Amino acid sequence: MSRLSQVFCPIFLVFAVLANASSRAQDMEPLPIGEGDRVRLKVIGQPDLSDVFEIGRGGQLSLPGLGTLTGLRDLEQTRKEIGVLIDRKFGLSETAFSLTIDRLRPVIVGGNVSRPGEVAFTPGMRVAHALALAGQGRRANDDLSIELQINEGRERLISAKARLARALVKEQRLVAEMRRSQAVDLPAEAKELIGEKEAGLLFATERRTLAARLENRAIALRRIDASAQINREDISSQEAVSQSLRTQLELVQGDLKRLEPLFADGSITSSRILELRRDYVEIQGQVGQTVASLAQARARQAVLSEESAAYDLQLRLELLGEVAGVQFEILDARASIKTISSSLEAAGAELPATDMASPASCRLTLLRDTGAPTPTLMAADPLTRLQPGDLVFVGRTSTRCPTLAEVRGAVQ
Repeated sequence: MSRLSQVFCPIFLVFAVLANASSRAQDMEPLPIGEGDRVRLKVIGQPDLSDVFEIGRGGQLSLPGLGTLTGLRDLEQTRKEIGVLIDRKFGLSETAFSLTIDRLRPVIVGGNVSRPGEVAFTPGMRVAHALALAGQGRRANDDLSIELQINEGRERLISAKARLARALVKEQRLVAEMRRSQAVDLPAEAKELIGEKEAGLLFATERRTLAARLENRAIALRRIDASAQINREDISSQEAVSQSLRTQLELVQGDLKRLEPLFADGSITSSRILELRRDYVEIQGQVGQTVASLAQARARQAVLSEESAAYDLQLRLELLGEVAGVQFEILDARASIKTISSSLEAAGAELPATDMASPASCRLTLLRDTGAPTPTLMAADPLTRLQPGDLVFVGRTSTRCPTLAEVRGAVQ
């Protein structure tokens, strides 16, 4: 592999990540413009107004024949305000003119690069693009690789802390559910891991889940109790019917015993005896059916009596499984946090704050004109979006932020 490939290969890997992650965002964000940028205006039927114009100090743009605009910050804003002037003066719609970029201020790259100086700005440009075009030295290239690894480590650490916080809050909810209580507290550690606001949102979600699951349990138990009550009433009814049939059977049997001697000596006809015998057989059949139905109802009652206990046991076993799973998640998240934190500390990186913010390294520093009396000095990383006229200062092996005086020296 050539020396040039060794220098630029990691940078172009960054390009692949950037192109996929931010292509849509680039299309939506307005293009910033400022002092020194030039725009090209074309107005249909008005050749005297069509020309190239340069943005002045404070975002001022003088358009002979139209007027002067001030405080311009981006191309879209400029297009709208010019459209207002053209509509006011000529009554033309926004389709009667076009406004495009003629030239944008270059980005200036200084510090530990092979070719410090101006780099042509293109919309959507990131710090990594500018560093690649400026030709970093080997040490700076190594710093960029370390920076990318540190940024990735920070994101992994934040993700692991969020995972641990979710598991801690869920564990509290599961313990409360096993107690069949809605009394649950937000773990203090969760607030330390992801901040009070995010932890509060997690806690609110778990409390709603707890209330819903307890209500589902209560509904299921009420349904079982209602079925058992209906079955008990059915048993009582069938017992009453069975007792009534047995009484009728005894009466018919008594009539037969009393009338059979009379039938034997010819005092009564056979029709009455036959009728009583038919009644006896019919009632015996009804008694048998009632006894069978009653046995089934009592068996069903025994099952319903055990169903509540079985349902509670099943829920408890499911909860124990969930508790075991979330406790394993807690152990795994703690191990991940320890491993990632050790790696970041070994690389000399600052650990992310608990409010999910990921502080940028000071190896890369950005000086930007924001319209204030003095430019704004900020820490940057390879993924930071650039604007026309930005100054990128590349540090060396130190993570100390360059002072404003040092950056101004690089500009000079």
